[in-house]
Amino acid sequence: MEIFVNKAIHNGIINYLNDTNNFNKIHLFEFWVVKVLARIYDEINIINPYKLGKEDIFKNNLLIYGMNDKEIDSFVKYMNEYNTWLESSNNSKTNILNKICEILINMILAKSDEREISSEDLAFFNSFFIPTDPELIKIKKLTTDDLDMIPKLWERKKAWFTQNIVLEVKPPELLSPEDYKRYGLSIDEVKQLSNLKIREINDNILKEDAENVEGGRTNTKDEPLKLVLTSGSGFVDTVVLLSIMATEIMIGLLIAFWFLRR
Repeated sequence: MEIFVNKAIHNGIINYLNDTNNFNKIHLFEFWVVKVLARIYDEINIINPYKLGKEDIFKNNLLIYGMNDKEIDSFVKYMNEYNTWLESSNNSKTNILNKICEILINMILAKSDEREISSEDLAFFNSFFIPTDPELIKIKKLTTDDLDMIPKLWERKKAWFTQNIVLEVKPPELLSPEDYKRYGLSIDEVKQLSNLKIREINDNILKEDAENVEGGRTNTKDEPLKLVLTSGSGFVDTVVLLSIMATEIMIGLLIAFWFLRR
């Protein structure tokens, strides 16, 4: 088969397709680059043009998130220069890898403007730009003296699309409306509270129910269940205190009106 785009990209795709079978470690970096491209643009947009022998489609697919022709041409050029360095007998240090990685980071940033970067993809990108693979680290050490440039750049740039990522907090499960009603609460009121307060109320209700069961107490219409307001729940204690204060204020106002009418 003819060389696809250039030797570096061609060898990277070959290794990507072989993966663990007949894997050529000489082309490990190119393999990682293609894996990154497949994560950014989806595998079908990277591998299908290769299988069809359509270099123009491959390059056009790298433009879909807003990269310009000059940037893609530079990427292809740097990949070719890396292959030249790899095949050279004079393997002096070069900054080609850093230039390639910088363009890959820009590709990820461009995608983040259009689509959310998943936590799985983010972890994968971390493993490339801040490598833990001993073989990949070895290649980077052989290639460049500036090993900190890309990790620092990646940490700084990824803040643009990770600042809105928040940990998903699982809300507490609500009890049945009847459970809350037995304690003088409506489920709509409970839904307006914070997760912490809901958990406090749920714990109090479940604790009270458990104590009633252990004590052989049953709920009847003449004997409604009551929450223990001094159980340590700051929320419940606050509600009781505010209720008492409101009652005292109302009594004070009624007394004042009574004196004024005399």
